[in-house]
Amino acid sequence: MQRNSADYQTLTGVILPFAGLFIYGSVVTMFPYLPPLFGFLIALMVATRSKYLVPVLIYFIIFESEHNLFIFSTWIFLYFFMKFILPILEENLACRKCILALCVILGYLVFYLMMFIFYFLLGQHFFNIDPFLLTLYIFLEIIIAVVIL
Repeated sequence: MQRNSADYQTLTGVILPFAGLFIYGSVVTMFPYLPPLFGFLIALMVATRSKYLVPVLIYFIIFESEHNLFIFSTWIFLYFFMKFILPILEENLACRKCILALCVILGYLVFYLMMFIFYFLLGQHFFNIDPFLLTLYIFLEIIIAVVIL
C-alpha cells in the first residue's frame, strides 16, 4: 500500500503538535515553574487568525479544569480579547512581533483581572498569584511566541 504525503503532512503539521500540547498541559500541573502556555495560545490564535480554534478551545477546557477555574471562562475571555482588545492593538501597532508580545502580556493580565472580577461578584476568595511566577511565565511565553510564530 502506498503512503500519501498529505497524510504525513497532516500528522506532523497538526496532530502531533497538539497532542504534544495536551501532554505538556498535564506536565505543567506537576512542575509549577513551567509556563502553562496560556499567552502563547492567545498569540497563536492572533497569528493564525483562528485557524486552530478547536484544539485551543479544548486545551482551554483542560486548563480550566486543572487550575480550578470557572468553566468556559477562558472562552469568554478569548471572545472578549479577540473582539475588543485585538482590533485596538492591530490599529495602533504595525510590528507583528510587538503585537504577539503584547498579546501574551495583555492575555495574562486581562485574564487574571477578569477572573478577579468573577470571583468578587460571586463572593469567593480569589486565589493567590505569585508575581515572580507570573512574570516568569510572561517572559518565557513572549520568547516562545516571538521565536515560533
